[in-house]
Amino acid sequence: PGRWLVVCAAVALMASVPFDSAVIVGSTNGHSYQIIVNPDGSASISSASFGRAFTLPADLTARFFAALEAASRDDGTHGPCPKPSMPYQSTVRVTWRGWTSGDVACPPSSASYAAASNAVKLNNAVMAILVLAGPSAAVPCRELPPEDRPQGCGG
Repeated sequence: PGRWLVVCAAVALMASVPFDSAVIVGSTNGHSYQIIVNPDGSASISSASFGRAFTLPADLTARFFAALEAASRDDGTHGPCPKPSMPYQSTVRVTWRGWTSGDVACPPSSASYAAASNAVKLNNAVMAILVLAGPSAAVPCRELPPEDRPQGCGG
């Protein structure tokens, strides 16, 4: 049921988002949020109870859009997810230029090496964006690889 809400929210949002901008839609046990990321690094997050604008560092913006380009080309984000069934479930998808990723929080295990590598790069960039987005989508800094941690993000 929560996944349908995320899909419906993404479809409704796409009509108002510029073509080159990306939309990250996530849900965690029924709580959902959306983040719009523009190529200039400006971004905004909104959920049922929270909304604010923020800016991504230039290097993260570049990594994110490069990862999107690569992942959308080989589409390595779709496939079986080896994520174990747990009471705390999270799903994160990215829509960009008409393409929608699979769950980037769970890169598939069956993709080719190059596709899996691109899916992991997209995952790492998205997780860093979630840290900057704030409490509605927060990912603890310690869960990010050191090279993907935003400035000021401790261990």
